[in-house]
Amino acid sequence: MEARKRFGELMNRVSLRGERYIVERAGKPLMMMLPVTSLTKKVAAKKVNMADPFENPFATFTEWNDPSNDIYDTL
Repeated sequence: MEARKRFGELMNRVSLRGERYIVERAGKPLMMMLPVTSLTKKVAAKKVNMADPFENPFATFTEWNDPSNDIYDTL
């Protein structure tokens, strides 16, 4: 509930200060808020194939449903 009340403030702290937060529900971690710049640096270091929606962390839902990515087409 605290994150919901202060979402704008959290976004500013993450994007401007580089802070990271783990969001929990009932004591279980659900997600992490971190700056996009830190994620893009890690992606660049791993040399991820950004054209492949299964490797691209920024892939959209429509890319996942692209029939050209169907595993059965390659068999």
